[in-house]
Amino acid sequence: MKRKIVTYGNEILRKKSLPITEITAEIAELAEDMLQLMHQEQGVGLAASQVGVSLQMFTINIESLNINDLVILNPEIIFKSENKETAEEGCLSFPGITGDITRPERIILKGIDLEKKPFEFECEGLIARAIQHEIDHLQGILFIDRMSIERRTQLKKRLNKLKREAKE
Repeated sequence: MKRKIVTYGNEILRKKSLPITEITAEIAELAEDMLQLMHQEQGVGLAASQVGVSLQMFTINIESLNINDLVILNPEIIFKSENKETAEEGCLSFPGITGDITRPERIILKGIDLEKKPFEFECEGLIARAIQHEIDHLQGILFIDRMSIERRTQLKKRLNKLKREAKE
C-alpha cells in the first residue's frame, strides 16, 4: 500500500472534497487502501482527504458496535437532532491530540455504497459522532475547529509542530 495519512498542516485537509461521479476500479482500490490504513492505525474512521484524495468518501469501523468496514460515498446528513452531546474525539491526522467536541447526538445519513446502491440510515452515539467527524473532513472542517478556544490555546505548540512537520 502506497498511501499514508496526511497530518495537520497539509493543505488538502482544508479543501472541500468533490463528489464521486463514477465508481471505478481506482475508487474501489482507494476504499481498500483506506480500510487497511484505518485498521493499521486503529482508527474508527478515515476520510479520503486524510490520505491525500479530495473525494467525498469515508470509511468507518467500530467493532464494539458490530459496524465493520463501512465505505460511504457522497454522504449527506439530512437530519440532525437538536439534542447534543459532548465527548472526547481524536483524529488520525492529529496524532496524540484529543479534545471535547459537541455534536448532535442523532443523525440521518444518506449516501451510496461501492455497489452504487443508495441508502439512508439513522444512527446515534459513537457512530453518529464518527460520521459527523468524517463528513466535516470532506467539507474541509477539522475537529480542532470545533474545540473550545481554551483547548486550542493549550494545543497551540503541538499544532504548530505538526504544521512544521507537514511542510518538511
